[in-house]
Amino acid sequence: MNHKQLFAALSALLLVSIATTHGFAAALTLGFLVLATLSTASLRRGELNAAPNTNDIASELQLSAFLGAALMSYKRAIAPLMVFSTVFRNVQLQGDDKVRVPYIPLQGIASKSFNGTYDFATGAGSKTDFREITVSERAYQPLKATSAELARQPRLNVEQMGMMKGEKLAYDLIQDVLGLVTAANFGPAVFTGAASGFDSDDIVDIRTACGNNKTGPTSVTDGATTDTSATVTSATARFTPSDIGTTISGNGIPANTTIAGYTNATTVTLSANATATATGVTFTLGRATVPWPETGRGLLVNPDYDGALLKDANFRRDLTVAGQTTVNTGVLPRVYGFDYGTSPAIPSNGQNLVGMACFKSAILVATSPVAPADNGKIVDYRIIDDPDTGIAFEYRMWFDPDTDTMKRVIEVNYGKALGEKLALKRIVSA
Repeated sequence: MNHKQLFAALSALLLVSIATTHGFAAALTLGFLVLATLSTASLRRGELNAAPNTNDIASELQLSAFLGAALMSYKRAIAPLMVFSTVFRNVQLQGDDKVRVPYIPLQGIASKSFNGTYDFATGAGSKTDFREITVSERAYQPLKATSAELARQPRLNVEQMGMMKGEKLAYDLIQDVLGLVTAANFGPAVFTGAASGFDSDDIVDIRTACGNNKTGPTSVTDGATTDTSATVTSATARFTPSDIGTTISGNGIPANTTIAGYTNATTVTLSANATATATGVTFTLGRATVPWPETGRGLLVNPDYDGALLKDANFRRDLTVAGQTTVNTGVLPRVYGFDYGTSPAIPSNGQNLVGMACFKSAILVATSPVAPADNGKIVDYRIIDDPDTGIAFEYRMWFDPDTDTMKRVIEVNYGKALGEKLALKRIVSA
C-alpha cells in the first residue's frame, strides 16, 4: 500500500468515526475540507515542481512567468529607441509589410503669407507627416527548455531567464538601428572627449548647438567650379533642398550668387555661372539657423558617459527631480531639455561613437508582429505586449520533425530607415 492509499484508508475510518459520534453533517463538512486541502497542495506542487500528472499546468504557469519577465526587461531596455520616430505595433501586419511612421522634419523653410488660398504643394506645406517603413528584419532569442524542463525550474530561475532573453533581444535591435549613426550620415561630432571630462556643462553646450542648428556647414574647403558652368560640387557641404536661395561665395563665383537648384548632397546649381575652373575652393555658405524644436529632443549615451554624468552633482540632482519612470511607464526622464537615456548597446561603429543628441526625425523605426505561415507545425503563437506603450514581441513554438523536438523563440520583426541628417549630433570619445 502506497502513501496515497494509506492516507485514503485512514481518512475513510476517521469520517466513519465522526459520522457515528457527531452525525453525518459533521463528517460531510470534514470531507470537503480534506478535498480542498488536497486540491490546493496539488496546485502548489504543479506550480513549483510539477508531478508527472501536472506538467501541463506547471509548464504553462512557468511559461507565463518567463514571458512576463521577458516583456518587462525588453520594455525597459528598448526604451532608448523612443528618442527617434518609433512605432511599436502590437497588431499583426495585414497585406504588405509596411508600417506608417510619423515623420515631423525640421522646418527649414519660412512660414508663408496667406494669399487668398493655402499652398500645400511647395515649401513647408509639402513636408510629409508620415513615411512608410518596411518591416523586413527579424531578431530572435531561442529557448531550448522543454515543457517538462521548464516546469521543474524554480520560479526565480524562469523569471531570470526571461529577463536576460528580453534584455538581449532589445540590445541587439538597438545595436542594429544605431549602426546608422556614422559621420557619413550625420556629419562631424558635436562633442569629442573622454568620459572623465564629460559633465553637465557639456550637455548645456550640446543644447546650445541644437538651438543654433544650421542646415549644414557654413564653410567647406573642397569646392569645385567649372568655368562658364553653374554647377558646383563639394563632398563635405551636405547640400539639402533647404539650401535653395542660400548665398554662396568663393573664388570664381560672382558676387551676390545664390544656390538656385539642388541635385544631390554633393552637387548644386548656382544663380550665375562660375568664372574659373578650380578645385579645393573654399565655399562660404549663408545657411539659415534651424533650431531644433524644444519638444522631441533626445540625448543617449553609453554607460561610461552616463556614469560620468551621475558623478556630476548638478546632473544627478536634475535627474532625480525628473524622476526615473522608465521601468513603470516606458517614458524617458527629461533632463536639460532632452529625453535622456543610456544603453550599453550603443555601437562604436568604428568611429568611437559613445552617444548622440537627436531630434525624432533623425531615424525612423517600426516594430510589428508578422503572422507565421500556417503550415501545421506551429503549436503555439502569441503576441506578448504592453498595452500602455504598444511595445511587443512574439513567442512561437513549433515541432521540428527532423529532430523530433519542440522549438521555441521570442522574436521581434522590425524595420529602420535613415531620416534627416540635420537631426542628429554625434558624441565621440576621440
